[in-house]
Amino acid sequence: MLSQKKYPAAYISSCKKKITAAVNAWAQLPGKPSGFEHLYFENQVLILERMFIHRMRGQEGKDGNPLNEVRMLAASILADGGKFQPDKTIRYDAENSVTKIKPGQSISLTAEIFIKLSEAYFEEIKKRFG
Repeated sequence: MLSQKKYPAAYISSCKKKITAAVNAWAQLPGKPSGFEHLYFENQVLILERMFIHRMRGQEGKDGNPLNEVRMLAASILADGGKFQPDKTIRYDAENSVTKIKPGQSISLTAEIFIKLSEAYFEEIKKRFG
């Protein structure tokens, strides 16, 4: 597939509804097993990244925005054993990020952090690719 410069509003909306449904399903899950929250929301990051995997990197920017953050989180979850490894080409600043995860730190997402991340991600997708 070619790099995407634009995503249809209906597609963005559909993706956001799927993520919202996953968050709502988590909220209604009775007796959540210990440690499951982090695993569940790390997998949601992978889904979020996959939904817009073909976005044009130049248009995404390299300023440490939420799109960059999700890209780096997904790569770290898949390839770096869950230790956050920022991309050297991106100006990432943990203090100004959504998750506040520092380089080398283990990724451990909660529902609260994921909700903030996904909201910021969809805002950025709409701004840059909508």
